[in-house]
Amino acid sequence: MPTIARLRNSKIQIFADDHNPPHFRLIGPHSNAQVAIRSLKILAGRADRRDLREALAYARKHQTELLEAWRRLNERG
Repeated sequence: MPTIARLRNSKIQIFADDHNPPHFRLIGPHSNAQVAIRSLKILAGRADRRDLREALAYARKHQTELLEAWRRLNERG
């Protein structure tokens, strides 16, 4: 599970061979959530408000790179 970004109090990870839709995991002491890359909505779990705000700011700036990482780690076939 590659760590894509280390934030102030959390990290963004994308798991290999994961389920759709494309998403990243926000992991931290008070956060464990799956966030859709395209819509930036929480799909599952919970996130600390500050962690989520920081992760969404990162994801907005790096959305293309997050989608490329998802595709690279989750290619089937």
